[in-house]
Amino acid sequence: MLTEDPGIGKSYVTLGISAEIARRGGKTVYLTSENSAAYTLRPRFDALQGDASKLILLEGNIVARRYSLGDTAGRRSVGQDAERVQARTRSY
Repeated sequence: MLTEDPGIGKSYVTLGISAEIARRGGKTVYLTSENSAAYTLRPRFDALQGDASKLILLEGNIVARRYSLGDTAGRRSVGQDAERVQARTRSY
């Protein structure tokens, strides 16, 4: 799990790692609550020459947004997404 301010390059780095894993025959599950899977992550993964058949992209839940003290990222809940991740990866 990576957390940091938006725009710092987390998705680009992790997609690069995922693309390399795919090129070596491995598989990756990518859970995001910051970027669109279809409009941002998949095009980046394709540009990095990753094998899309070896990647599951899931968009996570944001359970609360707090706008006090400049905190606009909100609180994310991986626990709420665990069942969806398990369901998508059982046959993977």
